[in-house]
Amino acid sequence: MRLIEQSDTVRFAAALLLAAGCSPRRAGPAVEPPAALVSALASAREAYPELAAARVELREMRAEQFFFMAQPEWRHAFRRSGARTYRISYDPAVLADGPSAEALAGVMAHELGHILEYARLGGLGLADFGLRYLCVREFRIAHERDTDFEALVRGFGPGLAAYERWALGRLSGAALRVKRETYLSPEEIEAWVRDKSEAQAGG
Repeated sequence: MRLIEQSDTVRFAAALLLAAGCSPRRAGPAVEPPAALVSALASAREAYPELAAARVELREMRAEQFFFMAQPEWRHAFRRSGARTYRISYDPAVLADGPSAEALAGVMAHELGHILEYARLGGLGLADFGLRYLCVREFRIAHERDTDFEALVRGFGPGLAAYERWALGRLSGAALRVKRETYLSPEEIEAWVRDKSEAQAGG
């Protein structure tokens, strides 16, 4: 059996991403994003100086199992990092009963953590990441929890805990189960913030 060439790998990754509903086609048309999200993203970006020059857009999407999702524009995947566009997609239903401004900044910090990881990867690295994220449960969970911690160390612990508590109260069934097993819980986040505060006070 012949070895799979790099171009085949990229096409296979793209096919998987499309099949899993992770393509840009899931996003809605470009509309003016809500002011609350624009403000939350601006607040979170202040803590990510590495992404100061990155182009990050907010786009509507429709999803049943999550409220936010960060992606590179896949047609830009093989451009150098600084020439790519990144998207944070959001379900507009979030704002009908939305989380607090602090919670929105917390989830934006989490999504920027994803974008920071994407910016460190080349085109083949992004394809490999996409395959592993979709196909390897342990990788997906570890990555999402690492991304939670990225937001925590940048000062968004209380906001992320508030967002997770809000989200958990609005999911059910399989979506709730996946949420609980994949991300840090509000209690875990608050314990981390408390331990850090106590360590700083004792130091």
